[in-house]
Amino acid sequence: MNKLRGCLHSSDGVRCVMLATGNPGGPGHNAVKERWIDPAPGGFSPIRDPESGETRVYIPSRLEDNLAMMRNDPGYERRLMATGNSQLVKAWRYGDWNVTFGGAFDDLWRPDRHILKPFRFPPGFTFHRSFDWGSAAPSALQFWAISDGTPIPEMGGFVFPRGSLILFGEWYTVAKNANGTVKPNVGLRLTNQALGKGIAGRSAGRTWAGCVADPSIFAEPGRESIHSDMTKGAREIGQTLDFKPANNDRITGWQRMRDVLENAAEDIPEKPGLWAFENCINFLRTVPTLQRDESKPDDIDTDQEDHCGDAARYAVMSREPPRMRLGRTRL
Repeated sequence: MNKLRGCLHSSDGVRCVMLATGNPGGPGHNAVKERWIDPAPGGFSPIRDPESGETRVYIPSRLEDNLAMMRNDPGYERRLMATGNSQLVKAWRYGDWNVTFGGAFDDLWRPDRHILKPFRFPPGFTFHRSFDWGSAAPSALQFWAISDGTPIPEMGGFVFPRGSLILFGEWYTVAKNANGTVKPNVGLRLTNQALGKGIAGRSAGRTWAGCVADPSIFAEPGRESIHSDMTKGAREIGQTLDFKPANNDRITGWQRMRDVLENAAEDIPEKPGLWAFENCINFLRTVPTLQRDESKPDDIDTDQEDHCGDAARYAVMSREPPRMRLGRTRL
């Protein structure tokens, strides 16, 4: 889309305008929502771009606006409502951009279950980190608490089954516009030593175990590995990284992600699940809407902003399979 805007020009002074149409959903959902919808969710309000000075506007379009469709095909709405997919109905019938469908986790994702308000962790919880490397694209560092089955007083004694993963913090090196909005899938191009220093500084004060990272950063293609460079940055502030290569089995990893999300959606979870604190905005912005690869449906389309998803997959794969960890503490 940026490239198309850059091609708009006229040597004769003709005014150049871009018109774009689309529905919620698909690989570009987050990018469209970030640029056009979020700044003015109700639509019809001009949005001035702080970098280019150009003005754009989101114009909502719903079935009621298509008078010809309603007049000539009165059965369309009934057929749409009969699809049985509530998220699809919200998107296509009501133009709701706060939906997750057509993706890898939309049938499992429950914001009311998976998103948590922060709470204090019991002494028996342990802490892990996962990391997906990026430079031109963002890198994703995630902080996880692993439950030992102790009840949580702030949640009325709710029990996260032993081995559950709770994402409580993140560092996502994504670029932002002058007004503070995210540039989807654009990284800060930090050096590896700067990444290492940033990770170490944000990790100080806790004891970490089972930390895993993108296995590609450990490769030594005729030079020191990316991980070695990052370690140098950590040493500058007297810290270490202690990452190990993650299991990068993509198909198994995404299925395990589905397993723990499904477990967490239960009224009373019996098996380890995955939850996220509400402050982990980039995980919540990108992971629930991750789309499947059309040519390989059991995998994720790698052309989208999948870095938080990859980091979470590394964390999940570092744990024992849920079926092997059924023990939990009951109230």
